[in-house]
Amino acid sequence: PVTGGKAGSTAVTATVDGKSSTISVSVVAGAPASVVPVAGSGQLGIAGESFLMPFTVEVRDDYGNAVGAGTSVQFLTTSGSIVGGSFKWTDASGQASATWTPASTGSQTLTARYSTGVQTAITAQVTTLALGITTAPAATTYNGMAMNPAPAVQLRFASNGSPYGKSGKTVTASLTGNTTSMSITGNTAVTNASGIATFSNLTVNGVEGPVMLRFSTSVPSAQVTSTTETLLRGGTATKLAIDSQPPASAVSGRTLSRAPVVQLRDANNNASPQAGVVITATAS
Repeated sequence: PVTGGKAGSTAVTATVDGKSSTISVSVVAGAPASVVPVAGSGQLGIAGESFLMPFTVEVRDDYGNAVGAGTSVQFLTTSGSIVGGSFKWTDASGQASATWTPASTGSQTLTARYSTGVQTAITAQVTTLALGITTAPAATTYNGMAMNPAPAVQLRFASNGSPYGKSGKTVTASLTGNTTSMSITGNTAVTNASGIATFSNLTVNGVEGPVMLRFSTSVPSAQVTSTTETLLRGGTATKLAIDSQPPASAVSGRTLSRAPVVQLRDANNNASPQAGVVITATAS
């Protein structure tokens, strides 16, 4: 028999009484003898969220040949679950992949097993999710106007603060503290591939004063928050208010003894900061 070596085509030469003949023999992979990690090891995970990359193993025979398609591999975990079930089939490259969603923090183990004794264990560290503010709102924001710059928050690994590049997670902004005279719009954003959520239309409406913003997102059984502060000032003018009335009587042709003062105000009656607006007084 022909045994050993890499799978593929190989030449076999037979010699009898000084005469030789060579034929080409196709060598195929033998029975599974080992399971080897090939991708996904070394990742940091978030409890309640799937690892960003699937864990991939390759099933090989005694000579390191990949066994090819159709071999069943079972993925077992110390915490959480495997998306789509624990049994996966190898592809034409002899590789099988599993997406793991861990449930607990700390050091966790994923075991990829063909059979008892033909398996491998992969250790991964799991932490909690954190939110970090990458672009804070300006010190002053204006009533009824989108914040500029647009606030942005970053998903992070709590254990080391590094970015968690998970797309598609919804982050919500809300008001905290005394908010009876304020409301908020444009307060949801979805993370991009870098794990950043940008609030391009975040707007606060209400009476002037300090604004405490809370950004939050959720993982199973937990909510993650981060807070920042800005100061709400008057927005776009919508009306005029008389701050100082003219005198009750006046002399024809003479300057009023007390100059009237008017103030631009926004929809919530805050003083508007608009400058250069021409205001005309007429007699009626």
